[in-house]
Parts: sequence; C-alpha cells; structure tokens
Amino acid sequence: MEDLMHNFARYLLGDRLIVVDGKNGATPSTSSPVNNKSSGAYLALVSNFDAKQLDISSILPAGILALRFEGCGEMELSDGAFASFAKYLRLLDLSEYSVNKKLPDSIRHLKQLRYLKAPGIQDQVLPRSITGLHELRYLILLGSCQLKDLTESFQMLSNLLHLDLFGCSGLKALPDSFGRLWRLEHLDLSACSGIEALPESFGWLRNLRSHLDLSCCSGLKALPESFGGLDRLWHLDLSCCSGLKDLPTSFQYLTELRHLDLSGLSRLRALPMVSLPRELRHLNLSGCSGLAKELPAAPEPNELRHLDLSGCSSVCFLPSSYAKLGKLVHLNLSGCSSLMELPRVGRLDGGEWTRKLEHLDLSYCPQLMYMPDSSDLPKLQYLDLSGCFPIHEEEISNLVENVRRRGRACGPTWLKRGNQQFGAGAKLKSTADLL
Repeated sequence: MEDLMHNFARYLLGDRLIVVDGKNGATPSTSSPVNNKSSGAYLALVSNFDAKQLDISSILPAGILALRFEGCGEMELSDGAFASFAKYLRLLDLSEYSVNKKLPDSIRHLKQLRYLKAPGIQDQVLPRSITGLHELRYLILLGSCQLKDLTESFQMLSNLLHLDLFGCSGLKALPDSFGRLWRLEHLDLSACSGIEALPESFGWLRNLRSHLDLSCCSGLKALPESFGGLDRLWHLDLSCCSGLKDLPTSFQYLTELRHLDLSGLSRLRALPMVSLPRELRHLNLSGCSGLAKELPAAPEPNELRHLDLSGCSSVCFLPSSYAKLGKLVHLNLSGCSSLMELPRVGRLDGGEWTRKLEHLDLSYCPQLMYMPDSSDLPKLQYLDLSGCFPIHEEEISNLVENVRRRGRACGPTWLKRGNQQFGAGAKLKSTADLL
C-alpha cells in the first residue's frame, strides 16, 4: 500500500519533486525543477542524512504535501521539527528514519496529515501526538513490538481507513472503544501474539470489508459473539491462531466472504456454518486436524475455485453438495487419512466438481476407495496419488493415459506417486511404476 501511495504521489506531483541528498550536501538537487526554498514543492525526498540533529525546516520549503526519508537510519529529528513547518503535509513516511530513538512530539501539529508510516516505534503507550491527528486515513505502525497500549483515545482516529499493526506483539488487548473506528476498511493485526481477546465492540466495524488479517495471533483464545457483525467482510485470515478451539455462532453471518483462511487451527472442532458463503472463492482449512463434524454444505450456485483440506485427518466424508463445485480449479486433500469417498451425485456420476479441476492432490488418503473417471477430469494438470494404495491399478492406468494425452496438447502435466514424478513425456512401462 505504501509503495502505491508513493507512486501515486510521484504520478500526480512529478513536476513538483524536490530531492535532498546528504551525499550532495544539505541542499536540494539542482536537477529538480524545484531547487530553492522559496519554491513550492509538493513531494520531498530526504536521503542519506546521518546528522544527529536536523532542523528539517532549514532545508525544505514549508509548502510540501508529502515527505519521505530514505537511508536516514542515524538521523534524529529535533523534537520541534514540525512545530511551525509543513502544516499542509498530507503524507509522512518514516520507515527509513530511526524511530527507535523518538518520534518528534511536534507531529501533533500536522493536522492535515492523511498517511503516517512509522514502523518500530519504541513507545509502550501510543503517543498522544498520533491520536490527535484526526484526519489520518492510513496508519502503519508495523513491527512496534514495544507497544502495549493503544489507549481509549485511539477512537479519536475516527477517519481511519487502513490500520497496520503487524508484529505489535506487545499488545495485550485492544481498547474497548476500538469498534468506534467506524470507517475502517483494512485491518492487519497479524503476529500480534499477545492479544488474547477482541473487544465486544469489534463487531461494530461494519465498513471493514477489504481485509482483516489476524493470522499468527497465537494468544487469541476466542472471538466475540459480535464478530458476525462484520457481514460485509471479503477477506479473513485466521491462520495459525492456534489457541482458537471454537468460532462464535455468529460466524455464519459472514456471508460476503471471498477468501477464508483457517489453516493451522488444529484445535478447531467445527465450522458454525450451515453452508459456505455463496461468493467464497478461496477456502483453506489445511491442518485443521480436529475438524470431525461434517463440513458446511456448498450453496448452489457457488464461486469456489480453491479448496485446501490437507491434514484434515478426522474428515471421513465430504458433503454431497460438493459435487456441485463446478468452478473448482485446485483441490488438496493430502493427508486426509480418514477420507473414504470423493463427492459424487450418483453411483456413476462424479458430479460437476471435476470439470474444471487442474490440480488434485490425494496423497496419503489410504482409506480412499475410488477415483473419478478420467473422462471426468478434462482439464487436470497435476495429480498426486502417493500413499493411495487401495485405488485399483486400472483406475490409475486410465488417469495416467488421460494426463499424458492432455500434457502433449496443453504443456507440462505431472502425475506423482510416492517419490517419483512423471511428466507428460515420461515413459511408464506399467502402472506398477507408480506403486
């Protein structure tokens, strides 16, 4: 996102760019159209400064709208750097400025600031200089592992659209008023391993739509019942939240999901959904070895393209409705050691799920008793049957021949059994080569 912002600023303001490179002295580059303090510069790039104290106002014009530091790890901004300077600043990127020292308190004067990136801040309590920036739309504090308290005043950032707290492992909880960030659309809390619970107000984030990442929040024990209030959410990542045993019953109201990743939730016992969201395209349940109950049904019509159930060792059957997954391209059932059947409508009909399938991994499914007919897999490009010993040799032979024919026409196609891989041009003396 930050690269997009910088590129966008360059695109719009390319003829109003000032570059200040410490290697050339503390003066604007003469190659820039803006090369003196009296000129207005909308985008300022400060690089290669190692001064212990720098009065930024002495080298940059006051009218800049965007400011980025590059290669300034040893530089330290004076505490009053922004006290009477850059009052129109909209974008401030401190990602290559050593915020390990201190964020200038005078940031609070940047009342027009829309975008702030300040990774790795060392404060244990979020500075008031940030919570007073009421016009902020983007706040990126990733890697601030010392941060322990966002404070209740965090709700004052009510215009936030994008919040990135990735790797803020010191956070133990979010403020109760967190749900008052009414406009928030994108939230990254991944690797916030200290968070044990989310506030009940979390479900008030009704505009949270594009992205919610809670992956690797290993301390998270439960989700609030209000979680179902996020009914506009498209992308949800709960992967590696190893402390989660159950999901709230309100989870079933997340009907707009396109991407759902629950991989690595080995203690999860069930999905509280009658059916999968109709618009779901990507579902990852890999490593959910505790899932013993029947999986949610597939609605009709549906949009599912990618389904990963690898390592779901307690799953014995897939719902019959999965035979109607007519847009499925990738199916991974590797390590489903209890799985006995693949979905099919009738005894001889494999269903629609095979029609567009390109990648099929059935490795180490020792209970699986049959394979779809080769004619039902017209687009198959990759097949792994390692460890599927009960499958009859005749079925494998038909599949091998089908894969080979298609490989000559469509490019690389692979079939794997055990430690051997066979490309489309490989020569097999018999199907015993695969056993």
